[in-house]
Amino acid sequence: MGGIERLRTLQTENAEKMKFGAYELVRELAPSPGNTLPAERWLALHERDHSSHVVYRFPVRHDKPGQRRFFEAVEPLALLQDSHLLEIEQYSVCSTGRGVIVTPFTGNTDGLTTLGTLVEMKGGRMSPHETDRAINHLLEGLAAAHSTTGVGACHGPLMLDEVLVDRHGRLVIELYGLASRLKGVQFSAADGVRDEIRSVAGIAYRLLTGLPAEEPRIEADRLVKGLSPLWTRWLARGLDLVDGFATVTDAIEALPSNARDTVDELSRGAVRTVLSKFRWPSRSR
Repeated sequence: MGGIERLRTLQTENAEKMKFGAYELVRELAPSPGNTLPAERWLALHERDHSSHVVYRFPVRHDKPGQRRFFEAVEPLALLQDSHLLEIEQYSVCSTGRGVIVTPFTGNTDGLTTLGTLVEMKGGRMSPHETDRAINHLLEGLAAAHSTTGVGACHGPLMLDEVLVDRHGRLVIELYGLASRLKGVQFSAADGVRDEIRSVAGIAYRLLTGLPAEEPRIEADRLVKGLSPLWTRWLARGLDLVDGFATVTDAIEALPSNARDTVDELSRGAVRTVLSKFRWPSRSR
């Protein structure tokens, strides 16, 4: 490459470091935790309406096949529209070959807040009521993704730091399914859904107890005083490797806030189970 061509390339790259279309890159945000997404995250300001956004900048893809794969990965996910899924507002490949995605900014003056950082701020646990609300949000987001025609891929197991928390306390799954699509990871429909639901059950256990849902696992009601039997039953099924929830709808309906069974009914069932184990002596007449 000649000197003039090299200079022009550097000028273009420097200009695009601080701008993408109508979006001015204000400051770089922390990268995606655990490198789940191979992208820089930038707080960006729209120059006309002064709204805040996040610009994700992916590694440079000089070859056309690589750029095409980026488009093929992102295009179906741009169809997702739900309050608990981060919206893809725009996407493109810039002149330097970087894949770029623009989303709303869910954070505050300190940057983006994830569910993981929120739990830390709360001392490592959440109340059962807060946990129920959080898990409802996540499952509703998964339900919307699974029901959207054309997406054709699962996200895979969900982690705490892949969930953003907006200024109103709403949980939003960050760029659902994108990392797996970019890596070419394929999930079978049934197994992918079960893995996602099981990971959400693991998040519920973590929020309630402060511990990871790993074996050997202590029952949550032994760690959380006064925990409802409805939670005990939901976690047992949600974390079961064989007989776990088959659909997101099943998992939502069984949550303590939505369950039709009452605590009294569960307690009576437990008493009947215990009594059935006793053999009563026959009375002589």
